[in-house]
Order: sequence, then C-alpha cells, then structure tokens
Amino acid sequence: MAKAKSGKVIQMLSPENYIRKKARSLPVFECLVSSDWKETKLLHVVVSRSHTNGNITACFYLVDLLLLGVKDTDYLFNRPLFEYKERIDEISDGMNLIPVTYELAHNIIFTSIDFAGSFGFSPHKDFSSITLFMLEEDTENIELIDIECGHDGKPAYMRSPFESDQDSERIIRKLEKNAGIGNFIIIDNVEDDYDEFDEDDDDEQAFNEFDGRPSEEKQQVFNDLSERFDSLSDEEIKRYSDLISSIFEDLSDPNETIRHYNNYLKDLNFEVLSDAELPDELLGVSAGSLQNAEEIKGLFIDIYDSYGVDSGNDWKKWKKFRKLAQDIPAVFFLELLILRSENPRQYYRKLKKYNSIYPDYYMIRLLWLTYLVISELPSDNKPAIKIGTGSFFKNRKSIHRIELSFYLMYLLFSLALENNPSGISALTMLSEKFESLSDRDLIVVLNTISIVKMKIVINHFSK
Repeated sequence: MAKAKSGKVIQMLSPENYIRKKARSLPVFECLVSSDWKETKLLHVVVSRSHTNGNITACFYLVDLLLLGVKDTDYLFNRPLFEYKERIDEISDGMNLIPVTYELAHNIIFTSIDFAGSFGFSPHKDFSSITLFMLEEDTENIELIDIECGHDGKPAYMRSPFESDQDSERIIRKLEKNAGIGNFIIIDNVEDDYDEFDEDDDDEQAFNEFDGRPSEEKQQVFNDLSERFDSLSDEEIKRYSDLISSIFEDLSDPNETIRHYNNYLKDLNFEVLSDAELPDELLGVSAGSLQNAEEIKGLFIDIYDSYGVDSGNDWKKWKKFRKLAQDIPAVFFLELLILRSENPRQYYRKLKKYNSIYPDYYMIRLLWLTYLVISELPSDNKPAIKIGTGSFFKNRKSIHRIELSFYLMYLLFSLALENNPSGISALTMLSEKFESLSDRDLIVVLNTISIVKMKIVINHFSK
C-alpha cells in the first residue's frame, strides 16, 4: 500500500468552516429583505453567494429592528439553484421578499446588532460563529446607510408566538435594567406573518431563571449556593450552573466577544493534521531527522492518548519510548504529562528543569507558561502573556490536534488571568467547533472553561 506523502494535508472543510474561511471570496448572487421591513421592523434578510459550479451558498437572518437584533440565523451550503429557490419560496410564504443592494442588507443586520447590544441583547449564537462570515467585514469600506430602530425613538419589545412567558419576563427585566423603567415600549402581540427558522431549536434559548434579575439578587443566590456547594442536590447544581452562566453573560461584552472571536479565527487559521501526519516539530526534532520515525510517532500517540489510566503501564510504555527515541524533547514532555497526574511536586521540579534545558521546545514551553499563569505567584511575577500562535508554531501552516489542545489551554488560562470574560466567551464558541480534538482533550478544555468562568464570577463578587 502506498504511503501518503509526508507534510501534505488533504482536508475537506466542513460547511461551517468553509463559510468562515472562504465565503467572502465568493461573488454576491443576490440579497433579499422583507418588502414591509420599514413598517414592521421585523424582517427576513437573505445574503447569497454563487460558486463557480453554479451552486449557491446562502445565509438567512431573522432580524428584529425593534429591539432584539438577529434573533435567528441559518444557512444553506453549496446547493443547486433550484434548492435555493425552494428555500426562498418557503420563507416568502405569506410575505414578499424584494431584492436590495448588499450595502442595505449589511447595514440592516449590523445596525440591528448594535441597537440590541446597547440594551444587553446578543445576536443568535450561530451568527457570531458562522453566518457573520457570509458578510463583509463591518468597516468604513461599506457605505453607511441610516436604519431606524425601535419605535418612536425607544426600544420596543413585541413578543413573538415562540417566546414563552419566561422568555418574555427575562427580556422585560433586561430592558428595565438597561433602558430604565418607562424608557421602552411593549407592543401588544399581533398575528405574526414571519416564521422562525427552527421552532424546535431551543437548545440555546432554554429558559434561565436568573437572566434579567438584578445583580444584587444574583449575588445573594450565588453566596447561598456557594456556601452549600458540597451538599447541593442535582437540581441545585443545575441552578448554580445557570446562575454562573447568567452572571458571566452580564460581565461579557457582545461586541468584544465578536472582536476576540475574529482574532482567534485568524490566529488559528491552520489545517489540523491527523495522527498519520504527526509533525516532527511536535517531537522537538528537525524535519526528517528521526530514524524509526513511524514507530516512534505511533508510540508517542499511544502514550499520549492513554496516559493517566494505568500508571504502571504508562511508565512501561514510556521507558520503551525513551529507549526507542533516545533523548529527544518529546520523551520528557510525555514524562511530564504522566508526572502531572500522579506527583505534582516532582512534576514542578522537572518541568522547571526541562524548560531550562529545552527553551525552544514549545510543548514544554506551553506547559511551563501555563503553570506560571495558574500558579499562586504574586501578580508582579507573572509572565508576560504571549497571545498568538506565531509565538509557538513559527512559520507553520498546519498543526497537530495535540498542539492545538495545549495552546487552547494556555490561551484559556491567560484570558482568565487577564479577567477577560469576553475573550473566554469567544474561546468557548471557538473550542466547540474544533472537531479535531480528541474527546478527552475537548472535555478537558470545556470543563476548564466552566472552572475559569466560576473563578471570574467569584472574583467579581469579591471586589
């Protein structure tokens, strides 16, 4: 069987990643909006682009100019023109969509987001992570068009048929907090002619009893649950988790979250290598210098994916790896991983030693910097935080899943040290999209996100 040529990565982009990375390079096919959008201020916006094969990729936005901004969003990827037309016909049922310039569609969407954000409402989660990238960057290069929001100069809430009593109460509480009582309008519900894109998709819209409540009330509940944390019931743990999420949302700035998210996407614009293409740099050696490279790399992956389950077997495999690979830096990286889970004191001593011996080996360097960030050192002695993959993976166009995992953990703890909830929110959105991580590494990243969120909330209330 012929072997794949080393260094080449063939990876099909998922629809989501294609939209993020390449949609803006496609020519605009057409833009549509609801014909009565100026009167109702509740509208559909469609932005579509054409591929060289004649297929269409389109993103759909349900926009509320009265208050809530982009309430829902969806996409259709690389489908024949007739399928795109069928989707437009489904949306147009009961209303009329008219063609508009791209500039008008762009201004409607971003103006609605800015208006909603001024009252604490964020766009639908899939906007920031996917459908934002169908749109051009919101810069001065886009003609500015004045779009009227609200009703009679005030934010106006019109409840849709798909919002529960709890949803409505949460929205009104947030308005009372951010606009002030008497400074907003509630419009009596009318028979709506527009459809939600997915009436059953309530994963991200699940009711959180704490959203919209005053900060003092949240702090009181937080203090009560924290004092009894070790004896909380399953239901109380769920309430505690909802409370942390709600407080953390209050601390995050939606616009800053989007800015961080865009920066992360640029920073992590790598192809992710499979285990069959594990780079020599990950082992701390120059390209092509390893003898028995295939056996060494296979054993490295085996140890990495299984360490921490059986200590005796871990060391047995590690000794075999050291005998085979001699004293390459990866030998000591794996030693540190095993020590970290069973002997923290010895782990620190050897981490410090190996970091001084191999200062240019970025895997140990990432372990060392992460340790310094999360240690109890006085703030004056904390390391200067290096944000950017260029500080570690220089001149690289592809990285391995293991490299990605350790960089994400370092970035996460660095954001926690900076007390940067918006950055952590952006990283949360991003990390969920990294399907290349192993299940174990992804769980570690997401669990750590939960821990640092709690830490930031605790620090917030202790000020």
